[in-house]
Amino acid sequence: MKKPINDSGMICPDFKKDVALVCHKCVLYVHLRGTNPQTGQEIDDWNCAKAWGPILAVDIAKEVRQSAAAVETLRNEFVTQQTSRMAEAAIVARLMVDPQQMQTKLISGVTQ
Repeated sequence: MKKPINDSGMICPDFKKDVALVCHKCVLYVHLRGTNPQTGQEIDDWNCAKAWGPILAVDIAKEVRQSAAAVETLRNEFVTQQTSRMAEAAIVARLMVDPQQMQTKLISGVTQ
């Protein structure tokens, strides 16, 4: 894909020339396609990578927050399951210490 020539009127801070003269030749002039994380609008535009930096930083922060929330949910589920397994293991351990108690509970149908 050929880089389009940028609109005239702004001065490139690196080359100190009109952007229409230098952007399409610069490696930092990149195409970005996606969704603006602040407005939700679709992005399909060419601009300097330095100009895209703040938008990408906001998007990265949003993704990090979502990942942290997912990890916390997974952790909470793991703790819940682990707690229930520990309680089951404690019951089994108590029953193994006193086999007579286990036989009585099995006969009577008591689970605790």
